[in-house]
Amino acid sequence: MIQKTVIAAVLAMLLITPLQAATQYRKPGAAVELLAPRVIQLVAGESQEITLNFSAPKPGRSLELQLVKISGVQLLTNESSWQFDGEPAQITLRLAASTPGKYRLQFMATTWPRDNPEETLVRALGVAAVVSGTVGQQKLSGEPVSRKLEIRSDGTRTVQFMAEETIR
Repeated sequence: MIQKTVIAAVLAMLLITPLQAATQYRKPGAAVELLAPRVIQLVAGESQEITLNFSAPKPGRSLELQLVKISGVQLLTNESSWQFDGEPAQITLRLAASTPGKYRLQFMATTWPRDNPEETLVRALGVAAVVSGTVGQQKLSGEPVSRKLEIRSDGTRTVQFMAEETIR
């Protein structure tokens, strides 16, 4: 009976410890997070002002946010780099997109102690941009397309999409 209890306890420790370690682990780097929004919605052909909120740097540290990569979306704001000292980091961008689709804005966050600027920590942060609008006469909304998967008798898989064609 004691052996079964000991074995059960050891098994429980082996199973629980990796799970706890995985939830407590944080990748080394700047202690900065994108708070909101993680996904921004834009309309093709229109410019829009977006406010992004990042966590404040730890006490005694400064924070620099730099927009390092932007694809499919135009930045209409003159600034692409911002610095914060202790206060919550909030930036406002004016963005525009001409083509519907899903795009990404990538920021590089760098923190350093105010008394030692050479001790830097860095973290990459991303924001998804979903651009909705029209292409020709087809409306794109970023919603998934419904489709039907068919498995034939020989094992091949086919996907059927609905389509309309106008011949002039």
